Amino acid sequence: MSKLKLINEALKGKSLKGNPLIIEAGRAEKTELPRGNESGFQHEVDIFLGCKPGVYHAKRLQEIMEALAPSIQPTSKSNFYISGGKDIAFGWFFFDETIGHVNMDLEEGVYEELSSLSRDGKVVRDSLQRRTRIYLYPDEAIAHKAYRSRIGHGDETKFDRYAMSLKDLYTYQRKPGIFPWFVSLFRKN
Repeated sequence: MSKLKLINEALKGKSLKGNPLIIEAGRAEKTELPRGNESGFQHEVDIFLGCKPGVYHAKRLQEIMEALAPSIQPTSKSNFYISGGKDIAFGWFFFDETIGHVNMDLEEGVYEELSSLSRDGKVVRDSLQRRTRIYLYPDEAIAHKAYRSRIGHGDETKFDRYAMSLKDLYTYQRKPGIFPWFVSLFRKN
């Protein structure tokens, strides 16, 4: 079973017990055949997740991220952490996998350009690679901004998908929805 399929199953709720509701803000997919992009991947999938209700503590966010797909070993990851007491670095992980192979018939003279590939006569065999990245954000609004930044949507292209100042994070944490506002009308001071 592919890692992407395992991730999709985990995100449907099988691995999220005890965690806040995880919202998928969006997916950005890119396919470049046959050679792939500059990083060598023919298929890339970026998944942007946010917590609902919001979770604003790095340690708790790290625990949630670790529980997203516990049965799948990531190729690499970056943990949530506070940097210099001023910023929070968002956590992410990615999973690389071979999703198939392609055989290409080549003409003479093309071999030098594709010298890294295995050759069998005039047929070149190459692996097709996929990288799936999962980004977790403290809340749904931040996850949506990060997703819109990734797909190049309007002013969101300037949004830093990897870190945020604690001051900015605090403004997201303090934005009340209608329910907290409504409840506050009946609180005694």
